[in-house]
This record gives sequence, structure tokens and C-alpha cells, in this order.
Amino acid sequence: MPPGRRASQARVPAFGGPAGSGAAPTGAGAPGPWPQGSPGPAAGGPTCRVCGEAPALAVTVRGHQGLVVLMRFQRNSGPFCRPCGTAVVREMSAKTLVLGWWGIASVFVTPVTLLMNLVTSRRLKSLPPPGPATPRPPLDPGMPLLRRPQALGLALPLILVVIIVAAVLAGRDDARNAKAGDCVRRTGSDAVEIVDCTSPRAQYRVLSRISANLRSLCTSNPDAVASYTETGGSSDFMLCLGRVR
Repeated sequence: MPPGRRASQARVPAFGGPAGSGAAPTGAGAPGPWPQGSPGPAAGGPTCRVCGEAPALAVTVRGHQGLVVLMRFQRNSGPFCRPCGTAVVREMSAKTLVLGWWGIASVFVTPVTLLMNLVTSRRLKSLPPPGPATPRPPLDPGMPLLRRPQALGLALPLILVVIIVAAVLAGRDDARNAKAGDCVRRTGSDAVEIVDCTSPRAQYRVLSRISANLRSLCTSNPDAVASYTETGGSSDFMLCLGRVR
């Protein structure tokens, strides 16, 4: 049933015999779809809007979709019985695992949505299973969420974290962050990167960092054996390089 459409609540016959007797009706043609001995709906309690079974809980299952800049919030409200509610939770959570991460804000909204559905799922599991006969067949919950292919969506935020950390570490090694006392090594004819001074890869120690138009300050330094200049960025600079000691 599409989210947002509310099914008509099934008409459930009242249990009991003559007024005040508390006994189930007897005789041929006794009304009611539940056979003798089945629990039936609780008196006055909500019934599942999908299958008409009771007991049911008035819960809301949520979904989220990230659209890079925009985002879409989804919801499907009960009451639901245990199997119908579980089926809705698993289906909407599975879609959220795949479609929910694609946006800056959605990276934070998606985990909250999944946690809210987890709480709803635990509440639904507290319900007893439906009786042997229901007005309509309940939904099939299907496979648990973590056993579905969509569970691979949990890896998406981990991949994003790895990319961010790698970018931060790469930025730390960039020559633009070099300062006096750091050690560097050449990575090409026109590039250097920061390395640990105790590493055998260290080739030079930065003696000073100066403006690129003050080249004479570097060439006049007796300890300078090389230099590295970078221009065309937000600021031009030169690294005066000496030997690693």
C-alpha cells in the first residue's frame, strides 16, 4: 500500500454472548472471523490499518532521501500489528540506507532516522503475533535489515570518513603548510612534501619560509643548499632548504 494512504479500518465483530455474560456466542452461524480459542482484538484497542488485526500500536515509521542540496522526509503512520509494522520498518529503513546519505545535512539526518526506526521496531516486537486468522493477510516482514543487500549502505558513511581523513592528512603534508624546522623531500622536479625528520626519506630541513620576492634572503644564507618556490596560489612563498642534521 503506498505510504500516506490510510486503509479503511476493518469492521471487527464484538466478542461475547448476551450482555454481561462474557461468553462467546454459540451455535451455528456465530459471527466473527476468529475461530474459537484465538485471542481476537482487545476491546476498544486499535487494529492494524493493513490487515485489521489486533493488538496494534499507533507508531510512525520514517524514511529519508538526500538530494545533494535538498532532502526528502517520508513517513508512514499506523496503527500496525507486529508483522505489518516490522515489514514497513524494514522496507523504509532499507531504502534510507541506500538513498539517505546523498547530501551534507542528510549525512546527519539519516542516522537519526534509522535510530528512530530502530526504537519503533523494538516497540513492535513487544506485541504478540497475530491470531491464526485475520480479516486480511498481514504483510510479510521479509529478511532482517542487516541481511538485505541494502545493508551495504552502512559502508557509505565509513567511506566518506576515510576520504575526509585522507584529504586532511594529504593537506598536512603539502608544502604550503611547511614552516621552519620541518623536513621535506622532493616528489618531482617541481614539488616537495613534508616528511618526518627522523625518516630516511627526509632530504632537506626548512631553514625559513619567506615571501617569494625576497629570494636574496635565501641565497645569502650560508646554510641554504636549495630552495623551493611556489607561485600562482593565494600567496607566493619560498622555502629556504638546508641539510638534515
